[in-house]
Amino acid sequence: VTAAFGALKGPLHGGATDGTMKMLEEIGSPDHVDSFVEKGIERKFLFPGFGHRVYKTEDPRAKFLRNFARELQKDWKGPRYFDIQEKLVDAIAARRPKMSPAAAAKVNVVNVDFFAATTYTFLGIPADLGTSIFAVGRIAGWSAHIMEQHGDNRLIRPESEYTGPVGKRYIPIAER
Repeated sequence: VTAAFGALKGPLHGGATDGTMKMLEEIGSPDHVDSFVEKGIERKFLFPGFGHRVYKTEDPRAKFLRNFARELQKDWKGPRYFDIQEKLVDAIAARRPKMSPAAAAKVNVVNVDFFAATTYTFLGIPADLGTSIFAVGRIAGWSAHIMEQHGDNRLIRPESEYTGPVGKRYIPIAER
């Protein structure tokens, strides 16, 4: 379980809620979204809360949290973070055709962290606890895998087939 927790370190897996809130705070107002996106694209900024390795259309969890955040903002007395998010989604989508295919793929959809960030904030939960909350929901599954492995007591040897390029020449690190 400790190794599983360790795998959740960083902005690419479980840590984007904090990065998303920092980005929304930096933007500050829906009026500043367009210039933020333009500058972000220029400097190849990785927009936290965007992109997913599996979902190529809207993440179903993000869809649920989007509606929840919209409702929670109605009682929120602080900055209009959800309004910033909605405008950010539209601004990035409008600029995707002008991006390189690689850059466009990184902002293809919002992921669960994007609206989780504002949902947590609107509920009074600090966004930097996002990774911990992410992990809590997985502890039962991780524990079940451990119990299953101990019960079976066999080494796990996944079968895989390499499908990458062949015949490539190794280049020493000093020459890269």
